[in-house]
Amino acid sequence: MADTGFLKPDPEATPAPIDEEDLFEDAGDLEFYDKNHASTFETLYLARIPRYMWEAWQKLTDRLDDDDEVQIGTLRTWNEPGLADADGNVGPETTRLRMLLDPGCDEHHTIPREYDLDVLDRDRAEKTKIFGKIHYDVRVEPRNTGEEERYLGQQLFEAEHSKAKLQIISRNTASSIVNPGTAGAVGWAGGFIKNTPSLVKPKKGEHFKAARIAKNQLLDLIFDCFRQYQYWSMKALRQRTQQPESWLRENLDEVAVLNKSGPFANHYCLSEAYRDKGGNEARAAAADTVDDGDEDEPDEMEDVVLA
Repeated sequence: MADTGFLKPDPEATPAPIDEEDLFEDAGDLEFYDKNHASTFETLYLARIPRYMWEAWQKLTDRLDDDDEVQIGTLRTWNEPGLADADGNVGPETTRLRMLLDPGCDEHHTIPREYDLDVLDRDRAEKTKIFGKIHYDVRVEPRNTGEEERYLGQQLFEAEHSKAKLQIISRNTASSIVNPGTAGAVGWAGGFIKNTPSLVKPKKGEHFKAARIAKNQLLDLIFDCFRQYQYWSMKALRQRTQQPESWLRENLDEVAVLNKSGPFANHYCLSEAYRDKGGNEARAAAADTVDDGDEDEPDEMEDVVLA
């Protein structure tokens, strides 16, 4: 008897697992930076700009719509040849950057127009961004320091003569309600008509309390101090600025460093990033403190809210 043939059925087709590369495949709606196809306008500059420039650009963006395009200025770049040393070896070229703000913007009329861009990190590691690659890390400094000083002086003048004034309210004692016939009623009735305030002699060691000023005004005072002397103690800065120590120390730590040792220990000097703010005429010495005759008690200072 012949064996009957047996046909093995084909297995059902099962869906193949999704490949990880197919899962994250670019759908075409997002493009990343490609250095092989980068254009000139995709080169980014990470810049540290002055506060007044940032405020001017904020006003510029507030009056523009989201789709409006504006040119804030022009950027010029060139390479300067390196300097030769004593052996005749020529150093590498130096990249120079300079920016000129567009005079057509109304927000640029009150601030300096020409700036030098100091390259801070020339050996920056390559990092990809969605829009472009940061090419230079720069700090923006005005070329004409006189224009900046005039602008900051005008801002200080407007802040001092602004509508916000410090209102001092006299400390009048509140009247108390007394019952007739009591001992307190006699003294209250005797001073009802005669209301001449008594002169209170200030106690020894009592000082006026300092009002906190704006941050930009305090930084201007700090830089003015370091234009005279390169080293300042906290006591000398408090006497010169007349500011609360906590507010003074908070702003001082941003632009200066405290020497831990050496001939100027416990004295502040400008940090490397703000060393040029002190100028070239500052004396390489420590500022003297004024002897107020009461060294045991520190100056009493507190924050006062401007009305």
